[in-house]
Amino acid sequence: MIVLWIIIGFAMILAIPVQYILDWTHRTDDSDHEFHIRISWLFGLVGFRVRQTIGGAPEKIVWGFGFEKPVKDKKSKQVEEGKEEEVEEKKRKKPLQTARKGYRKFSRYFGMDKLKHILAKGLRLVWRTIRPDTGACHVEIGTGNPMYTGMIIGFLHSMRGLRHYDVSITPNFIRKTITGQCNIRGSIVIGLTIVRFFTFLLTIIFIGIRRRIDVIFAGKTGMFSFSK
Repeated sequence: MIVLWIIIGFAMILAIPVQYILDWTHRTDDSDHEFHIRISWLFGLVGFRVRQTIGGAPEKIVWGFGFEKPVKDKKSKQVEEGKEEEVEEKKRKKPLQTARKGYRKFSRYFGMDKLKHILAKGLRLVWRTIRPDTGACHVEIGTGNPMYTGMIIGFLHSMRGLRHYDVSITPNFIRKTITGQCNIRGSIVIGLTIVRFFTFLLTIIFIGIRRRIDVIFAGKTGMFSFSK
């Protein structure tokens, strides 16, 4: 009986989708950017939400089955006075350095052509996984440079994925600004996501094996080549 309940619980985790809501608002240039992220599961009985304004402290709340609890940020250790900015700078640089090292290693192993194919396939996989069910975005964009503004607007209008949503982008060729409001709602099925990422992982392994076999056979072919 216990095993049956474990199987049912595991099936629920895989089959019941995780719902997410992303909101962004910036009504005027003088106001703050406001972000609202809401993630829920089990038809809204369990979830987590965050409200954040630029320059302000985030408001984090966890809820479950009718109970809510605020989440407070805890610093693992106190940063000495005068070194806080240095620590924050290192935190920002570390992910970039790790990404560069990883990119170099993968490009040497797979080759640039194969690596571009893998990255494109990975981006498509991520998009299929988190693709919103509904979305509305009404934004006014200006860079302060009419040429750059036109390039950005043209690029955004050329994105085919945006055509399925209620999107309006207004250029401002006079001043630098980004104002408007966006609302995105979607769902992620954990079981389907696991299958997709497992398939993607197998694709990477297969490409790596083929790459290694090609290198081995190329070396053997070179052993039996004769120069005049």
